[in-house]
Amino acid sequence: MPTEQEIEELIVEGQHAYESRGEQFEPYETEALALTLALGVAQIVEMIIWAIDDSRLAPETIEKRAFWLAHGPKSRVAQILSSESKSMRLVSAVVERLVLIDAIKGELSRRAPGKIGRAMLSPSLRETFLEDVPFRSMDSESEDDKEMHQDT
Repeated sequence: MPTEQEIEELIVEGQHAYESRGEQFEPYETEALALTLALGVAQIVEMIIWAIDDSRLAPETIEKRAFWLAHGPKSRVAQILSSESKSMRLVSAVVERLVLIDAIKGELSRRAPGKIGRAMLSPSLRETFLEDVPFRSMDSESEDDKEMHQDT
């Protein structure tokens, strides 16, 4: 089982790898970033499934666990995968992609701030956030509403 220090070093390495690429999200449309986020999370889920790959567990259990891990904190994901995976290279790749996903989430959150933006980015809130958000009808001819719709 890796120590907290080793997990932190793995995350710092992932952060450095991300920063060395110098990603810039400003030129990308919000829709493209949202699609990149969805595809990135799907890729992380698949990588976590490969990392877990325990023949004693049902495939559905592994898939469900991978989905929730993909949305968890990097330190928790790295800790769990480090203890279960046979490949630290795969664990490192998952952490690097989680760093990228966090950066994309940050940019999307900046573009769609507030309760709706947080709910879009949080898998645990997606089912319940609509109950708490007061919606108003949007006028499809209003420039403000067109802009808000596009930003969201």
